[in-house]
Amino acid sequence: ELYVQGVGNVIRGNRVYGSKASYGIYVTPSFSPSPSPQTATEVIEGNEVFGLGNYGISASYSRIEGNTVRDNGNIGILVSSYSEARGNRVFGHTKDGTDTGIYVSNRGTAVDNEVFGNSRGITLDGPVRIEGNRVYGNTGAGLYAISNGQADEIVGNQIYSNRYGILLERGPGRSQTPTDTWIANNVIYANTDVGILANGAVRPQIVNNTIYQPVGTAVSLQTQATGAKLANDLLWVGTGYAISVAADSQQGFQSDYNGFTLAGASAKLARWGS
Repeated sequence: ELYVQGVGNVIRGNRVYGSKASYGIYVTPSFSPSPSPQTATEVIEGNEVFGLGNYGISASYSRIEGNTVRDNGNIGILVSSYSEARGNRVFGHTKDGTDTGIYVSNRGTAVDNEVFGNSRGITLDGPVRIEGNRVYGNTGAGLYAISNGQADEIVGNQIYSNRYGILLERGPGRSQTPTDTWIANNVIYANTDVGILANGAVRPQIVNNTIYQPVGTAVSLQTQATGAKLANDLLWVGTGYAISVAADSQQGFQSDYNGFTLAGASAKLARWGS
């Protein structure tokens, strides 16, 4: 385990593995007072981290870049407090159905990462920004948003071959669901059940996305997912529904300027109600 405090640290080019410790690399700068504006002061770069008990890398106020993080107990990379994870390759976190490749919280960002073969790809506990990532082959959700009443940004990602492409819902012990999540310019395809599932999320803004769903539902709103907006999206369905809106999620629903392709005899434009 590498446990680092202080300010201005660089952790580069290490191989950290096989420890029974909870963390492989743990970075927590000590500020007095905290920097203003809040920025990343630490660097974690080019490391290989695997086989740890709980987390591969956990860092705040850090730039986490170009690492390979695999086969750890619960979370590959925990990104918090203004940290950025960029260009990492993260896979193999599958101990149970809640393990996640990258967990992003408290104004963290995840950019241009490759995240695959986990129980969940990227977990959002915001407000956070998720941009330009390739997220695929995870057994649960590619992106799993549980932000407690916060507005996340999910922009320009490729999300495919997961169970759910993007799943927004109230997380365990949370008083609120994700609110005003901005989902834009993503390519979401070949997920087995649903492209985007808003399970109680409030006012999700789903704009300029391409969703290709051979089987299942492209966009599903349920459990009082009210105030949703779909605009300028391209939805392609082979078997199933392009849009499904439960009776308790119809309030404030808007759908404008979307393009639909119903490619099979069993493809339907919408399910309205139960």
